[in-house]
Amino acid sequence: VEDALKRTVDLLPEAMQFPADAVARIEYAGKAVETRQIRDDMTAIKQDLLLDDGNTVRITVAYDFDDNSEDRHVFLIEEREMLRNVAEVLSIYLRRDADKQALDDALARANDLEQVIDKSPAIAFLWDLAPDWPVAFVSSSIRQFGYEPDDFYSGTVRFADIVHPDDLSRVGAEVEHYMSSGRDEFEQQYRIRTKSGSVRWIRDWTQVLRGPTGRAEQNQGIILDVTDSIDAEERARRHLKVAGNMFVALDVDGRVLAVNDKTCEVVGETEENLIGRNWIDTYVPDEERDDLWSYFHNLFSDDSPETGEYENAIMLPDGDRRTVHWCHSIEYDSDRKITSVIAFGTDVTE
Repeated sequence: VEDALKRTVDLLPEAMQFPADAVARIEYAGKAVETRQIRDDMTAIKQDLLLDDGNTVRITVAYDFDDNSEDRHVFLIEEREMLRNVAEVLSIYLRRDADKQALDDALARANDLEQVIDKSPAIAFLWDLAPDWPVAFVSSSIRQFGYEPDDFYSGTVRFADIVHPDDLSRVGAEVEHYMSSGRDEFEQQYRIRTKSGSVRWIRDWTQVLRGPTGRAEQNQGIILDVTDSIDAEERARRHLKVAGNMFVALDVDGRVLAVNDKTCEVVGETEENLIGRNWIDTYVPDEERDDLWSYFHNLFSDDSPETGEYENAIMLPDGDRRTVHWCHSIEYDSDRKITSVIAFGTDVTE
C-alpha cells in the first residue's frame, strides 16, 4: 500500500498543467506521502473519499509559483476531474488490499480453528442437503473412526453412509422434523459405523445454513464420540433395574419420572402405568399425605439440604400398608434449577 501511494503521488504533478510547479500529497490511515511539503499559502485542490473501513483517502495537489499572477493559480476542470478519477482508482486498490488482508486473517483463524478441532475428540462436518448428505467439509479428526477426509471429498463415502442402518430413518425423520418446524439448531444422538465396521455412539450438534432467500442449503455439525458414557449409563440403568431397593424419581409436582423393577413389584404396577402418576396422592395414606407434601415442597427451598431421609407409609392397591424408609437427593439442571427428586426406599414394615 505504501509503495502504491508513493508511486501515485510521484505521478500526480506530471498530470497537471504546470508539472514543474505542482506539489502532491496523499493521506491515508494516519499516514501521508508527498512530493514535498505543501505550505498553507499555496493554492490547492483536494479530493476526499471515504472507504468501507471508515478510513478516508485525501489527495491534495497545490501549485508553488514564484510569481503571483492570478491566471496561474486557477485549476482546470479537467484537473479536478482527474483528481476524482485518481481517488476512485486508488480507493479500489485500497479496498482490494483491505479485502485481501481480511481474507488472510479469516484463513488464519480458520486454520487455527481447524488445528484445535483436529487435536480434539470433536469432528466438524459440513454436508449438503442433498440425497445421502454429501460432505463438503470434514475435519482431519475423522481419522479416529478410520476414515480419511478424501474418502468424503471424492464422494466414495457420504455422511448417510456412516450412520448405522438401524438409526438412519430415525435420524432423517428427526432432521426433517426440526427443519420443517423452522429450527436452525438441534441435537441428536445415534450410532455410526467406523471404517473397520465397529459401532460407536455419537452426539451431533447441528446448525442449519440458509441462503440469501432463507432456503436451507447445508448443515454444519460437531459430532462427539459418547460411546463410553452411553455404555456407563446403560450399565447404571441395568443395575438400577435389578436393585433390591425401591427407586422412584419424581418431578417438582410429584409425578413419577422413573421407577425400577422393585418398585413395580411392591406396588403391583407396570412401569408404563406408573410413569406420569402422582406418587404422593396415589400411594400415601390420607392421614400422612399433608405432612409428606409439606416435606416434599420444603425440599425446593433455598436452605434445604441436597440429601435427606424420610419415612412414611404407602397404601397398595390390594389394601396392604407398608412402611418405607427413603433416602433422597435433589437433581439440578445446568442453571442450578431443581428438576427432580430421586429416592431409594427400603421396606421397614417388619
